[in-house]
Amino acid sequence: MEQKIILIAIVCAFALFLTLRMRWRRQSQNKKHDLNYTKETKVVPEALYVDSTYTSSAALDGEPVYFNFNGHSWEAYETLGLTPGATLEEVKKAYQQELSMVDSSSQIFITTAYEAILSKAK
Repeated sequence: MEQKIILIAIVCAFALFLTLRMRWRRQSQNKKHDLNYTKETKVVPEALYVDSTYTSSAALDGEPVYFNFNGHSWEAYETLGLTPGATLEEVKKAYQQELSMVDSSSQIFITTAYEAILSKAK
């Protein structure tokens, strides 16, 4: 009798596993379909959230400048490979150097960091 109960419990657990696995596969397929996902292309968000509300008012006095990009907060000087308080000439030179080293999909990120620093310089 105990062996039958154990066997039934194993079968029920396996059936539950298969059901959950099928449900998970359907959900992941729907997500891929909703995003127009294919193996050949990357999914690129249509609109990137950019907000410079976290920037410091003392940006050129050695304080870091933060900006939001695609829902995450980043430090602008660090993105350009500089220390906070770098001169505008150094910022421009680092920006041009970073643009030449990254691919086209990362250029908008670098440009957003550069613009965050410039917006606080004004």
